Amino acid sequence: LLLFNSAVSTYRTKTNIVTTVAHEYAHQWFGDLVTPEWWEYIWLNEGFATLYEFYAAHLAYPEMEYWELFNTQVIQAAMVPDALATTRPMNWNAATPGEIAALFDRVAYPKSGSVLNMMRHVLGEENWRSGLKVYLQDRALATAVDEQLYTSLQSVIEGKNVLPGDVTVAQIMRTWANEAGYPVLNVRRSYDTGDVIISQERFYSDRKVPNANVWMIPYNFVQQARADFNEFDDFQWLATKAARISTTVPANEWIIFNKQQVGYYRVNYDERNWELITNALLENWAAVHRLNRAQLIDDAYWLARSGRLDMRVALNLMTYLRGEREYAPWTAASVVLSYFNSRLRGTAAYHDFVQFVDVLIENIYGMLTIDVVSPNDTLLHKYLVQTISTWACTIGYKDCAEKTAALLKAEVASAGQTPVHPDIASVTYCYGMRSANDAEYQYFYRKMMDSKNLAERTMLIDSLGCTTNKEYLMAFLTTALGSGTGVEINYSADERRRVVQAVYSGSRAGVDALIDFLMDPTLVNDFVSILSTSTLNSALSAIASRTNNEEEMNRLNALLNALGTRVSSQTATNVRNAAQTNVDWANGFEGLMLSNFLAEYVAGIETDTTTAPATTTTASSMSSTTAGPGPVTTTSAAPPTTVTTTTVRTTTEEDGGAATIGLSIAALLVSITIHLLG
Repeated sequence: LLLFNSAVSTYRTKTNIVTTVAHEYAHQWFGDLVTPEWWEYIWLNEGFATLYEFYAAHLAYPEMEYWELFNTQVIQAAMVPDALATTRPMNWNAATPGEIAALFDRVAYPKSGSVLNMMRHVLGEENWRSGLKVYLQDRALATAVDEQLYTSLQSVIEGKNVLPGDVTVAQIMRTWANEAGYPVLNVRRSYDTGDVIISQERFYSDRKVPNANVWMIPYNFVQQARADFNEFDDFQWLATKAARISTTVPANEWIIFNKQQVGYYRVNYDERNWELITNALLENWAAVHRLNRAQLIDDAYWLARSGRLDMRVALNLMTYLRGEREYAPWTAASVVLSYFNSRLRGTAAYHDFVQFVDVLIENIYGMLTIDVVSPNDTLLHKYLVQTISTWACTIGYKDCAEKTAALLKAEVASAGQTPVHPDIASVTYCYGMRSANDAEYQYFYRKMMDSKNLAERTMLIDSLGCTTNKEYLMAFLTTALGSGTGVEINYSADERRRVVQAVYSGSRAGVDALIDFLMDPTLVNDFVSILSTSTLNSALSAIASRTNNEEEMNRLNALLNALGTRVSSQTATNVRNAAQTNVDWANGFEGLMLSNFLAEYVAGIETDTTTAPATTTTASSMSSTTAGPGPVTTTSAAPPTTVTTTTVRTTTEEDGGAATIGLSIAALLVSITIHLLG
């Protein structure tokens, strides 16, 4: 409550407060009432708390749709680091303080929360709650290990035929808690017989790593003619490397596994089934559940990145986004587009990428109001507006640039009497700053300095780094060293480093400004003295990750040469290698596949004279619970604006809330208490 200020706090801030309170409140049971016997089982604390930070918020305020965030912010976020060969199992012993501290990672939090959520669906809500009550009562004011949790859950399902007769909760959970990583479920259909061969292997981001892991995978599936994504009483099990299942799915219909992505695994299909799914989404995206649409986008992208799927299949799937209008799929898509944007900026293929994004967002952008906040806007609508408006401004939509600039200038002209609403402030300030003059830039710098709200200060620092004016950027970097502004500088140590991060994250102009700044011997000496060598090394790594062509590589090499012994030879080598990998990527297999697809797609748009049908859908009608539209055409209307090559801004913050948050937190605490004890 002390962190929330309705005048400046954002919808993201409010969400963070609600979920943080729920997370910590869950520790009264998972951590305080029952404590893990040793750090090896820390997931018994943090996994449950991660699950209930979203689930309890959902129980308290179902209208806010907090649970919709779980798939994108927890499941999909956990899968990325958990695909590395260096990841650990959920159960992992530790002895030293350093080893113990390292356990508080994405395995303990989002992965464990995802696995527990999977088991919640497998057992059913009533059995899950009953089993947790047994666990909490049996181990109250004592310690516990994972096997005691499994025994408690098993005790409430005996004789209920929840699991196959020879399978126990412990057998299932051991494969998930004791094995590192997670599986990919491979689905290969026999279109003549209806049979499906399913197999499993550990999913690595690098497929070359060998593995022989076997999980007990709960799976279910939906077929096109009976698309019921909401029933979870039909789980089957894959406990071997492969199995054959019989279906009656016609050869011309799709099949989709893992309803609503409740299972913690990826799914890969044969290319024909991917094609059937893509065509169905192009015709009527609402025929597939929104969480499965998000899953399909995320899975296809990472399967392609790991070499398991043709990149063109993943990209073809994304073309259906022209009709998409819901939060979860667009959030998953934004992750994919951000990667492509970072890789292609500064290359010959970037123009085609901009055209591709233009086609994807033009319909949804026209349905949203990016410069007005309505009291009726839902939480998911606010997330969606921020995502789409960020991409619109990124690829140069004139309307987006004009609206953000107008709002920014109106706040300055009124001396703060007509401030930008917190829910749209991050996008407005960042992209409005691109056209800000001296007075406007200084106004927001002083606003940041005068603010006592940490979240607002961070958002304003990020926004000030969005300018493409080199003079402003150099002056802003100087403030991180504590001089040169004529205004008292009251940065914390973290904020000084944040200034540097904001500049190189804001645009390529920011990267170039930072390079010029560090080329100055006096400034770089002050930089190292005040901000540390570690901050310099981090800045160099960031520059390397944003180096995509030979000209930029030459700029980086010149900087490293100028820095001399201020940077170790090993650091310089690592930075050069990272940058060269980026430069080489464009001419590698993945880069060429992507650029060829984009070129063909754009050429198809330019020769297509068919226009998309007009729509009367309004922004207020779009929510995660609405039915989808009728068939969506696959042709493109003319681009709405002239396109420029600006850089995506991924470090957005924010958005505001209600004056009734105190009552909201009270309701949250009551809901979780009733759920666990009632």
